[in-house]
Amino acid sequence: GDPAVRVAPAAASRHGGARRFLERVAGSNQRSAQSRLDPEVLALPPEIGVFEQRTLNHDLYLWLAALAAVFEPTGDWIADNRAASSRALQRFAGLRSRHAALVQAHLAQRPQLSGLRAAAVPFEAAVQAALRGEDHGALFVQPGQVAPVWLWLAA
Repeated sequence: GDPAVRVAPAAASRHGGARRFLERVAGSNQRSAQSRLDPEVLALPPEIGVFEQRTLNHDLYLWLAALAAVFEPTGDWIADNRAASSRALQRFAGLRSRHAALVQAHLAQRPQLSGLRAAAVPFEAAVQAALRGEDHGALFVQPGQVAPVWLWLAA
Protein backbone atom coordinates (compact mmCIF):
# COMPACT_ATOMS: atom_id res chain seq x y z
CA GLY A 1 0.00 0.00 0.00
CA ASP A 2 0.90 3.65 0.23
CA PRO A 3 4.06 4.06 2.32
CA ALA A 4 2.67 7.33 3.71
CA VAL A 5 -0.21 5.57 5.46
CA ARG A 6 0.25 5.69 9.21
CA VAL A 7 -1.07 3.16 11.70
CA ALA A 8 -3.33 4.49 14.45
CA PRO A 9 -5.63 2.97 17.07
CA ALA A 10 -9.20 2.43 15.93
CA ALA A 11 -11.88 4.05 18.05
CA ALA A 12 -14.83 1.99 19.21
CA SER A 13 -17.91 2.58 17.11
CA ARG A 14 -21.42 1.22 17.03
CA HIS A 15 -21.97 -1.94 15.00
CA GLY A 16 -25.23 -3.36 13.77
CA GLY A 17 -24.52 -7.02 14.26
CA ALA A 18 -26.67 -9.56 15.99
CA ARG A 19 -26.39 -9.75 19.76
CA ARG A 20 -27.45 -12.44 22.18
CA PHE A 21 -30.61 -11.92 24.21
CA LEU A 22 -28.77 -11.04 27.43
CA GLU A 23 -26.55 -8.56 25.57
CA ARG A 24 -29.63 -6.82 24.21
CA VAL A 25 -31.25 -6.70 27.65
CA ALA A 26 -28.06 -5.39 29.27
CA GLY A 27 -27.37 -2.97 26.43
CA SER A 28 -23.88 -4.42 25.99
CA ASN A 29 -21.79 -5.43 22.97
CA GLN A 30 -23.00 -2.49 20.88
CA ARG A 31 -19.59 -0.97 20.16
CA SER A 32 -16.30 -2.35 18.94
CA ALA A 33 -13.02 -1.06 17.55
CA GLN A 34 -13.00 -2.24 13.95
CA SER A 35 -10.21 -2.01 11.42
CA ARG A 36 -10.51 0.79 8.92
CA LEU A 37 -8.37 2.06 6.05
CA ASP A 38 -8.52 5.53 4.60
CA PRO A 39 -6.01 7.25 2.32
CA GLU A 40 -3.86 8.42 5.24
CA VAL A 41 -4.53 6.04 8.16
CA LEU A 42 -4.80 2.32 8.83
CA ALA A 43 -6.80 2.21 12.05
CA LEU A 44 -6.42 -1.07 13.93
CA PRO A 45 -7.98 -2.03 17.26
CA PRO A 46 -5.61 -1.09 20.11
CA GLU A 47 -6.03 -4.65 21.42
CA ILE A 48 -7.32 -7.72 19.66
CA GLY A 49 -8.88 -10.40 21.79
CA VAL A 50 -11.27 -11.79 19.21
CA PHE A 51 -10.10 -15.39 19.46
CA GLU A 52 -9.38 -17.60 22.45
CA GLN A 53 -5.94 -18.50 21.06
CA ARG A 54 -3.42 -15.72 21.45
CA THR A 55 -1.62 -16.79 18.27
CA LEU A 56 -4.77 -16.20 16.20
CA ASN A 57 -5.09 -12.69 17.62
CA HIS A 58 -1.46 -12.01 16.69
CA ASP A 59 -2.01 -13.48 13.23
CA LEU A 60 -5.04 -11.23 12.80
CA TYR A 61 -2.84 -8.13 13.19
CA LEU A 62 -0.48 -9.52 10.54
CA TRP A 63 -3.36 -10.34 8.24
CA LEU A 64 -4.92 -6.88 8.54
CA ALA A 65 -1.58 -5.23 7.74
CA ALA A 66 -1.16 -7.47 4.67
CA LEU A 67 -4.73 -6.75 3.58
CA ALA A 68 -4.16 -3.00 3.90
CA ALA A 69 -1.07 -3.24 1.70
CA VAL A 70 -3.13 -4.45 -1.26
CA PHE A 71 -6.56 -2.96 -0.54
CA GLU A 72 -8.23 -1.05 -3.38
CA PRO A 73 -11.57 0.39 -2.25
CA THR A 74 -14.38 0.70 -4.76
CA GLY A 75 -17.24 1.14 -2.30
CA ASP A 76 -18.36 -2.51 -2.36
CA TRP A 77 -17.27 -3.73 1.08
CA ILE A 78 -17.56 -7.46 0.44
CA ALA A 79 -16.09 -7.43 -3.08
CA ASP A 80 -13.27 -5.13 -1.99
CA ASN A 81 -12.29 -7.43 0.88
CA ARG A 82 -12.56 -10.58 -1.24
CA ALA A 83 -10.35 -9.04 -3.93
CA ALA A 84 -7.85 -7.73 -1.38
CA SER A 85 -7.76 -11.12 0.35
CA SER A 86 -6.97 -12.81 -2.95
CA ARG A 87 -4.23 -10.30 -3.73
CA ALA A 88 -2.78 -10.58 -0.20
CA LEU A 89 -2.65 -14.37 -0.41
CA GLN A 90 -0.88 -14.15 -3.77
CA ARG A 91 1.59 -11.51 -2.64
CA PHE A 92 2.19 -12.91 0.85
CA ALA A 93 1.92 -16.66 0.25
CA GLY A 94 3.39 -17.37 3.68
CA LEU A 95 0.15 -16.14 5.25
CA ARG A 96 -2.04 -18.78 3.56
CA SER A 97 -2.16 -21.25 6.45
CA ARG A 98 -2.62 -18.44 8.99
CA HIS A 99 -5.42 -16.94 6.93
CA ALA A 100 -7.14 -20.32 6.59
CA ALA A 101 -7.01 -20.77 10.37
CA LEU A 102 -8.36 -17.25 10.91
CA VAL A 103 -11.25 -17.83 8.50
CA GLN A 104 -12.14 -21.15 10.11
CA ALA A 105 -12.06 -19.66 13.62
CA HIS A 106 -14.03 -16.59 12.58
CA LEU A 107 -16.71 -18.58 10.76
CA ALA A 108 -17.22 -20.55 13.96
CA GLN A 109 -17.95 -17.24 15.72
CA ARG A 110 -20.38 -15.87 13.15
CA PRO A 111 -24.08 -15.82 14.03
CA GLN A 112 -26.09 -18.83 12.93
CA LEU A 113 -28.50 -17.86 10.19
CA SER A 114 -31.36 -19.69 11.91
CA GLY A 115 -31.03 -17.40 14.94
CA LEU A 116 -31.24 -14.12 13.01
CA ARG A 117 -34.20 -11.93 12.14
CA ALA A 118 -35.38 -12.66 8.61
CA ALA A 119 -34.22 -9.26 7.34
CA ALA A 120 -30.65 -9.90 8.54
CA VAL A 121 -30.27 -13.40 7.05
CA PRO A 122 -29.32 -12.39 3.47
CA PHE A 123 -26.63 -9.99 4.70
CA GLU A 124 -25.04 -12.49 7.06
CA ALA A 125 -25.32 -15.29 4.48
CA ALA A 126 -23.46 -13.10 1.96
CA VAL A 127 -20.68 -12.38 4.47
CA GLN A 128 -20.28 -16.04 5.40
CA ALA A 129 -20.23 -17.12 1.75
CA ALA A 130 -17.59 -14.50 0.97
CA LEU A 131 -15.46 -15.59 3.93
CA ARG A 132 -15.59 -19.17 2.61
CA GLY A 133 -14.51 -17.89 -0.82
CA GLU A 134 -17.90 -18.61 -2.37
CA ASP A 135 -20.05 -16.37 -4.54
CA HIS A 136 -21.95 -13.99 -2.30
CA GLY A 137 -24.38 -12.82 -4.96
CA ALA A 138 -24.94 -9.22 -5.92
CA LEU A 139 -26.20 -8.15 -2.50
CA PHE A 140 -24.70 -4.84 -1.37
CA VAL A 141 -23.80 -5.14 2.32
CA GLN A 142 -22.42 -2.41 4.56
CA PRO A 143 -20.29 -3.18 7.65
CA GLY A 144 -22.96 -1.87 10.03
CA GLN A 145 -25.54 -4.37 8.79
CA VAL A 146 -23.79 -7.42 10.21
CA ALA A 147 -21.77 -8.48 13.22
CA PRO A 148 -18.16 -7.28 12.91
CA VAL A 149 -16.06 -9.13 10.34
CA TRP A 150 -12.72 -9.06 12.11
CA LEU A 151 -10.76 -10.29 9.06
CA TRP A 152 -11.83 -7.40 6.84
CA LEU A 153 -11.20 -3.69 6.51
CA ALA A 154 -13.76 -0.95 6.15
CA ALA A 155 -12.74 1.85 3.81
